[in-house]
Amino acid sequence: MNYSEARAYLDQHSWRGSVYGIDTMTHLTAYLDHPDRQLQIIHIAGTNGKGSTVAHLAAILEAAGYTTASYTSPEVRTYLDRFMVCRQPVEAEAFAQALTQVAQAADRMAEDGLPHPTVFEMELAAAWLLAPVGPRTVFLMETGLGGQMDATNVVEKPILTVLTAIGMDHQALLGQTLTAIAEAKAGIIKPGVPVVSWPQAATAAEVIRTRAAANRAPLYVLDPTAVKALGPVDGREAFSYRGEPYQTALLGLHQATNAAGALLCVEVLRDLGYIISEKDCRQGLLATSWPARMERLPFSRPLYLDGAHNPPAMAVLVDNMDHIAPQGRWRVVLHIFKDKDAAGMLALLNGRADELIITEINTDRSMPAQDLATLAETRAPACQVTLKPRLEEAIRYIKSSARDNDYFIICGSLSHLEAARQCLLEESEML
Repeated sequence: MNYSEARAYLDQHSWRGSVYGIDTMTHLTAYLDHPDRQLQIIHIAGTNGKGSTVAHLAAILEAAGYTTASYTSPEVRTYLDRFMVCRQPVEAEAFAQALTQVAQAADRMAEDGLPHPTVFEMELAAAWLLAPVGPRTVFLMETGLGGQMDATNVVEKPILTVLTAIGMDHQALLGQTLTAIAEAKAGIIKPGVPVVSWPQAATAAEVIRTRAAANRAPLYVLDPTAVKALGPVDGREAFSYRGEPYQTALLGLHQATNAAGALLCVEVLRDLGYIISEKDCRQGLLATSWPARMERLPFSRPLYLDGAHNPPAMAVLVDNMDHIAPQGRWRVVLHIFKDKDAAGMLALLNGRADELIITEINTDRSMPAQDLATLAETRAPACQVTLKPRLEEAIRYIKSSARDNDYFIICGSLSHLEAARQCLLEESEML
């Protein structure tokens, strides 16, 4: 298959949706002769912060001379951004070759009477095939959904497991309580494999402690008192960790925790024999890049993209808004998927944003703009609600209505951020 044919093959199987469980992935890896077993994998789960952690660790490891590969989903910019080697998307030809191998294995499975893999499962397998094999290569892998029953959990022996901040999300599959969600995510913990955890709520922390102890897995928990967010300095987020000053290129107070968590991961990796200097850590943090995480676009007016798509991430976002411009007039372009807690996110924006500009995108998952606007009027009554069903309309509206002391942020889901970026570039004279 060439690249177009490979993408068409995946599209043909998109109707399979998501399958919660690892049985099919177990068969697929066997049919491919277990490519995951040839890789040194860091497995990352959590509700928020997974992508930023991948980005921080990749940059630090690259600064130390290691090769990194990763698979993340969904992409923000282009499709091949899901498959990174050396922090760059793979070439289309290489992806097509890898997916051809996966498709052949998937079709053989179907012929043998086994369930055909989903798109996510096939993409994950392709990412493993695309990763260089060698002692100085590290594969950074974030879960797609949960942990215990996520397809990524087919990996039997990662070098490290990481649990970023755990909050309420995907309750329909993971459970209605924080304990249940934490149990699902802590399912990536493996016997004897070190675990690094971000600071967690008490119930989630207890779940992680219990699971780590049961697996005799050394547990390292980031001490929240050792991290102090200092705010933006020269376009970077400054923070201290264990009394030492650092900066990360990713903006937002929460990135102090994510970056410090990455530094704790480095400490564990050193114990495992990885050679990573303090200079590598500092250079890597400054070189970290991750689009749509409080990403300020290069316009004269302050305009940000952020992937906040659940209440915990939205809580972080509104805190960052207050920190960046406590006296600013924040105008939020908002799109939310139907399966997300829209009411919870709107309640957090109430009184923190001055205006909610409601839009939607062309997908079955998108909450209709009119429905979201109606919900906003009841859940965020302190906000002005403006309905602009098409994203292009929303962009033209902020162009025509922008004035001094306006701060814009586009958020609610990752899926509309790249489209928004392109619309903004087309209207670049606006800002």
